[in-house]
Amino acid sequence: MKALILRHRWFFSLFFSWLIIGTIIAISFDKVELHYMFNRLNRPSLDTFMAFGTHLAEGISIAIVAIVLLSYRIKDGLLVIFSTALSGVVTQLLKRQVFHDYYRPSRVFEDFPEYALQFAESVELHARYSFPSGHTTAAFALCFSLAIVFNKKSTDVLFFVLALFMGYTRIYLSQHFFMDLVAGSFVGVSITSILAKFFYLRPNQQKWFSYGWHTKT
Repeated sequence: MKALILRHRWFFSLFFSWLIIGTIIAISFDKVELHYMFNRLNRPSLDTFMAFGTHLAEGISIAIVAIVLLSYRIKDGLLVIFSTALSGVVTQLLKRQVFHDYYRPSRVFEDFPEYALQFAESVELHARYSFPSGHTTAAFALCFSLAIVFNKKSTDVLFFVLALFMGYTRIYLSQHFFMDLVAGSFVGVSITSILAKFFYLRPNQQKWFSYGWHTKT
């Protein structure tokens, strides 16, 4: 794990900073007031863009990325597939078995009529299973996997920012609270880190693992 952190120190520096600052913010503010503060930044002109951004962390987008990576190097595509799938399973178990009584903003704000939320049109709002955020989990699992694949300082920063943006869309669309994002990002990066050790840091891997459909044998 130490080797992975050193190799991607830029991603981890940003990620740990986000975790620390995000956790401090989450425990320092009431989640309803904090969500309302973010919601006041909403603008109708951004609704479509934010809805598009949230779709980047969904199954079809992830599948396209995985297929492209598989065609060049099998283990890159498999990392994306397994990291997003396994972290998704962990998140769903937490949502449904541990934190099943955590409601989403659309339901919680029904008890606070003094706060008038702005909602994006044509976005279906969910009421249950808020914690942690599945989209944010997928976003960080996907983006950290891509940071590992590209293995550059610039892409470490780029993919962290992209993951954070996809997570923020969940707040913008009032599908999650801020603390849901912090927890989801932790699950996504943690699971991907464990899998990356198997995919990239183990000696004597089978040669086919580094082949792809375009690889000439």
